[in-house]
Amino acid sequence: MKLQSNTEVIERMLRMCKLVDPFWDRWQIHGMPMQEITAVRNTLHSVQDWTAGWTDVSRRWEKTAKEHRQRQQLADAETAYRTASLASNLAQWLDPERNGNKLYNYRECIRLAKLADVCSPIETRYMELTVDRRLCAGRVRIPKNPIGSIILVNPIDSNKEEMHTYEQDFLNSGYITLSFDGPGQGETFVMNQLRGTQNTWEQFINGVIALSARLWIDLPIYLFGTSLGATWALYGSSHAFVQKTAIVSPAVEFDRMHIPSYFLPRMGFSCSLDMEDMALPSVQTMTFRKPIYLFHGQQDLMVPSQEIYNLFDRFPEGRKLREYANEGHCCNLQLNEIRKEVCDWFAASGMDEVNRI
Repeated sequence: MKLQSNTEVIERMLRMCKLVDPFWDRWQIHGMPMQEITAVRNTLHSVQDWTAGWTDVSRRWEKTAKEHRQRQQLADAETAYRTASLASNLAQWLDPERNGNKLYNYRECIRLAKLADVCSPIETRYMELTVDRRLCAGRVRIPKNPIGSIILVNPIDSNKEEMHTYEQDFLNSGYITLSFDGPGQGETFVMNQLRGTQNTWEQFINGVIALSARLWIDLPIYLFGTSLGATWALYGSSHAFVQKTAIVSPAVEFDRMHIPSYFLPRMGFSCSLDMEDMALPSVQTMTFRKPIYLFHGQQDLMVPSQEIYNLFDRFPEGRKLREYANEGHCCNLQLNEIRKEVCDWFAASGMDEVNRI
């Protein structure tokens, strides 16, 4: 597939960001205040406006975080640092190509996320997996007296720092969270230069599952994935160590989806789009053996409802489907409810089902 130039992709992205309201739902539900989104959005005319706007937001929130920390208001400091990190994340997000500016802003995103972790009462470990002689970077967060581990398989154009609200909901319910940047994502792509292919993603999914099984031998392992991450969660759902899998808006075969015009050219900078090694598994060749809970927005413009129903019909005993009439792709405005529902469903498994043999 012929790639568009970086400039063409960025210009298309800028137009989309200015005109399409639902694009911003993602960032709002991850913790960016709507007033900040509106202020930056109203100034967008160039990539320089984008970067400068979000850099300013990041600096202001970091200043607020420092003030809270000096007063020992650690919960408020953590929230402010996470907002600053998310703003730096947005500053680097627009440009799909590895370059100096993207690298600088992503390093700021990581630095601020780690400062937030310092303010949190939750233990955080920074871990790495090796795939094709390159490192996949991850965050592992561990509550007291955990009841299981949840592996987050994130959307292909997201990164681990963006998913802190996912982490928090699962941590509050007693689950360890493992959130890694897979091939073509976040730190693994921007800093460690590992692109996404079918082969590297298969190694990655199996590697994270094996890591969780090795670290917590007596705890059940669950997968939670969204969009293309949901499809890779499906790939991992039949692994012998996995108990259950929950997925939101899984991608199906590319030729059966209505993909936004900006998405594939953007994805092509970090992942293979060649049919023989595309960074998306074929759901048609998968065999499903474990319980799967599928969440679908009936207004999803990317994945037709009939494709979702056809996929669901192939799931084994214990399957569940929940639909939202007014939600689109990723069910952004229902994610808090979805995560709580998933925690209850996972907990119903019971500790006695763990089997590493």
